[in-house]
Amino acid sequence: MKKNKKNSFKWYHLLFILCVSVLFLGIGYAQIANINLSVTGSATALGQDGIIISDIHYNSCSDMSADTVDIKTYYQNMFSADIGLGSNPNSYMTLAVTIENLTNQKYIFDSYVYDNTNPDFYSNLNIVPSLSGITENSTILNESGTSGDSVTFNITFSYLDKNNISNTDLSAMVSFHFTPVVQITYSGLTNSAGNSSEYIRSESYTTMNNTTYNPSVNLGSYSGGISISNGTTTLVENTDYTFSNGIVTFSNALTDNYTITATASGTIATTQVKGILTGVTPDANGIYTGTPATGCTNTLAYDGTTDNNLRYVGATPCNYVKFNCDNTGNNCETWRIIGVMNDTGGEYLKIIKDTLSAAATWNDKNNTNDWNNVLLNTTLNSTYLNSLNTTYGSALIQAVNWNMGGNTSTTATIPTFYTDEHSAQTTNSLSIGLSSPADLAYATSGGGTARTTCISGAFSAYNNNCVNNNWINAGVNNWSIMNSGNNRAFYMTSACRVTTATVKSSYQYRPCVYLKASVKITGGDGSSGTPYELG
Repeated sequence: MKKNKKNSFKWYHLLFILCVSVLFLGIGYAQIANINLSVTGSATALGQDGIIISDIHYNSCSDMSADTVDIKTYYQNMFSADIGLGSNPNSYMTLAVTIENLTNQKYIFDSYVYDNTNPDFYSNLNIVPSLSGITENSTILNESGTSGDSVTFNITFSYLDKNNISNTDLSAMVSFHFTPVVQITYSGLTNSAGNSSEYIRSESYTTMNNTTYNPSVNLGSYSGGISISNGTTTLVENTDYTFSNGIVTFSNALTDNYTITATASGTIATTQVKGILTGVTPDANGIYTGTPATGCTNTLAYDGTTDNNLRYVGATPCNYVKFNCDNTGNNCETWRIIGVMNDTGGEYLKIIKDTLSAAATWNDKNNTNDWNNVLLNTTLNSTYLNSLNTTYGSALIQAVNWNMGGNTSTTATIPTFYTDEHSAQTTNSLSIGLSSPADLAYATSGGGTARTTCISGAFSAYNNNCVNNNWINAGVNNWSIMNSGNNRAFYMTSACRVTTATVKSSYQYRPCVYLKASVKITGGDGSSGTPYELG
């Protein structure tokens, strides 16, 4: 009995019609290939630890007889596929990859497609790589946090050459990155998508065209202050991370989960002080006068030294600041801003306590006048430092190598005092020090005397105009950080002069600190009634 011919139509007849139709349309499907590739080496060799490529296959509707697909290790957290399209320019190929997670770990997937053809030679070549079934920068693999999860995705490449270039090897490379993630939680703010937490990559990676991507989060339009902590360690802005235009970029690999907390908004302190000069023309004495606050003047001047520090000058500048507050941010001490200083290897705000501490010897344990080993230094950087509030005091301090060079002459010029002071630094970074003779001298605006006259000669030429227009003059004898010869040290006199005494003498003193570059001014106007607030 003969079979009905209508029932003898087979699947390969349909395939034949399809390929003939495609050829008629000029696509050029000459062969269907399904190449299963085996992966050699250890299971984790091709990706980050805990990742295995469990299946790779390759499909194409073009003549691929001369082409190869080679999955290989690129470096630790990247593997890549070299994909070549041979003589048939009108073709496409799909690389299908199944990834399996072997460990209880979340990963972030990133992909990058790189065309390594010569754009000049292939000027008419239109390369259209497209990703299918996966979203770049999406968290994949074990969303539940368990091992055994897997995901399959396809990457399709299409090469459409209008001029039908033949006998060419058009190739591209695709790389996949699987980076372990950490969780970022937000407190008092959200990320740009409005989420209160998210997973981000824990480390940076570099693509094949040498573009480096660092761990980062997007806070959208938020421009206030932030604090980043894992509960034990608080990261330092401009050292451990940067925050600009809403983007937080981490400088190092993250090994723990972190919380980003909104803090009081404000402006970097050094930026705000320097900003007073914006649009202001200095007078004949080099003094910039910004908009004043109640009862004070915003008067600043550069000191003209090799470091060209910007200092508050005059009798009543607006340089009051709250420091060492209690845990609620209240009951603060009043300090004064000496200026924006560039003399310790960075740009920091230097502040001085407005009131004097009780009288003490510079050093009564021996006769040395080396600041590294004197009693007053030990007291300041142990007992006194430990007494400061952690949040509103010691946490804001930048430890530096303090300038502590000596001078044996009380008649030296003020520029010489500055040079000699900066001829030596402390052996170790210290949090707290004292002001110097140069700090005293350069704080004057000169009044009726040209400021250059006050600060270019010796202290003996420091007349009443220089003295009366100097805010830092305490009106009582107080120690400086500068040593002299024969077991002596300099102190500032009640008459705004400098002289020396033995290190076992007893005078009052005013602690000084440098503030971290990340410290912001979050409120206040610098007046004595409304001091600047720090955060």
